Amino acid sequence: RPRVHRARLPPRSLPRGHMADTWGTLRPSDSAHRRCTQLDGLWAFIADHKDDGHASGFCSGLPESGRTPIAVPASWNEQLPELDSFLGPAWYERTVWAPLGLTPRQRVCLRFGSVNYSCEVYFNGERAGAHEGGHLPFEVDVTCLLRSSGEPNLLVLRVDGRLEPTHVPPGGGWGAMAPGCFPRASFDFYPFCGVQRSVQLCVRPASGLEGLKIETRLEGL
Repeated sequence: RPRVHRARLPPRSLPRGHMADTWGTLRPSDSAHRRCTQLDGLWAFIADHKDDGHASGFCSGLPESGRTPIAVPASWNEQLPELDSFLGPAWYERTVWAPLGLTPRQRVCLRFGSVNYSCEVYFNGERAGAHEGGHLPFEVDVTCLLRSSGEPNLLVLRVDGRLEPTHVPPGGGWGAMAPGCFPRASFDFYPFCGVQRSVQLCVRPASGLEGLKIETRLEGL
């Protein structure tokens, strides 16, 4: 079947000392008050063709049978030929270790550069958070779910890239850029699915700025 592929653009250059994802999105880096650990590498993966992972208890750990190693970050469509046209859902798993020297005055967050399209995050069997939209980074605070230093923590993700009319961009059973294209959608790129950008475990002070808003106005006009 004909497929519409996305264009691949070179990463933008940044000043020395900054870190960026492939497309130039700034991401946290180490500093005097922040420590970041990359969780990229080989994760366990299962394609949930029957969409029964919740009922099967995947959020508490993937079964040994049926799992396969997969690289993160990267789309499953490009790594596993049998999933070339599969849009989800699918599950990811890996072990995470608590940072050494963690104090009550610090918090621990998981930072995802991009997951397409929707993502549910489970940490040690508990739902830690969720995000919808594959084009922006997001964070999930796991401080209260973290086990003591020296004990492994289980991180599980459920990722679903199936198209819906309410998604950005919209898709799902209507419109097509060309006859016979898969999937049928009104946009001109293939919606590759999975953990598309780096995953980090970030330790930072418990108190800090969440955001900054600047309002301007003109006077005397």
